[in-house]
Amino acid sequence: MRLSILVVSRTATLLNRLLRSLSEATRLAEADVEVLCSWNGSKNEENAIENLSCYPLRIASRDAYHFSSNNNKLAEQAKGDLLLIINDDVVLDPGSIDAAINCLISTPNAGLIGARLRSSDGMISHDGVGFTNDHSAYNLFENLVPAHSHELRDHPVLSPAVIGAFMLVRHSDFLAIRFDEGCLVHGEDTQFCFELRRQRGLDVMVCPQCSGIHNPSSTRNSLQRQDSCQADIDQLRQRRREFLEQASTTELRKELCSTTREAHVLRGSLPRPNDDLISWRDQVHTLQLHRLRLEQEVLRLHQQLSKLEKQ
Repeated sequence: MRLSILVVSRTATLLNRLLRSLSEATRLAEADVEVLCSWNGSKNEENAIENLSCYPLRIASRDAYHFSSNNNKLAEQAKGDLLLIINDDVVLDPGSIDAAINCLISTPNAGLIGARLRSSDGMISHDGVGFTNDHSAYNLFENLVPAHSHELRDHPVLSPAVIGAFMLVRHSDFLAIRFDEGCLVHGEDTQFCFELRRQRGLDVMVCPQCSGIHNPSSTRNSLQRQDSCQADIDQLRQRRREFLEQASTTELRKELCSTTREAHVLRGSLPRPNDDLISWRDQVHTLQLHRLRLEQEVLRLHQQLSKLEKQ
C-alpha cells in the first residue's frame, strides 16, 4: 500500500469535510490508500460520519484525545509506505497530496513535507515554523501575508519544522522516532521535526503546491489546559536550545536560510505607496516649488520698488 492517512477526530462535520476533499487531493488508486481515524467523540457523532471520499475509512481506535499517543497508535496499525498525518479541520486543495508525495520522493534528502495552509479569509495560517529569540515557536506569516502573495514564491523551501496539521513522512522514519507522548497538548510535531533532522539527517520542507484551508486549533482549543500548555511550551523551548547547541554547521546554515527567507517575504509584503498617493506627493512638491518661485518674485519686486522710492 502506498499511503496511510492518519487523522484524530471527535467532530463528524469536520471529518466529513476533510474526507470529501481527499478524492481530488490525490489520484492514487483506491487500493493504494487507507484512512485510519482515532475517534474521540460521542457515539451519536460517530454515527454522523459520512465518508464521501473514494478511499476506505476505518475507525482504528477510540481512545481519549491525546494527539501524540493517538497518532503513534495509528502509525503502528498503518500499512502504507508513506504516512500523512492530518488534522480533521483541514480542507485540501486539488492535487495537494500528490504534490507532497512528489516533493518527498524527488527532492534530495527530503524527509518530511508540510503544506502551505491558509485561513478562510485567504491569509496564510502556516508556511513552516519559526522561532523567537527565546525559542518560542510560531507559524510563519500567520495572518500577515495573503496566500496569493508573489513574495512567497512557488518552489519547495526548507523549514526548521512544520505543524501536525499536515505532515507527510515515510512510515519507517516515523516509527523510528514517533511523537513524544510526554507532550500533553502542544509541541510534539515540532519536536518530531528536530529529531528527524538530528537522528535521520533529513530535511523538513514546505511544498507550496500542497495547500489547503486550515483555521488553526479548531480541534485542540476546547481541550487545552493552560498549565499543561505552558509546560509543553517550556519543554519545546528547551528542546530547541539543545538542538541548536548540537547542530552541525550545515544545519545552522539551513536555519539561517529559513530566517533570511522570512525576512525577505515580510519586507517585500510591507505596504507600498499606491499610485494616487505618489501622484499627490508629486503635485504637492510642484506646488511648493511654484510657491517658492512666487515668493522670490515678490521679494524681487519689493526690492525694485524700494530702489525707485529712494530715487
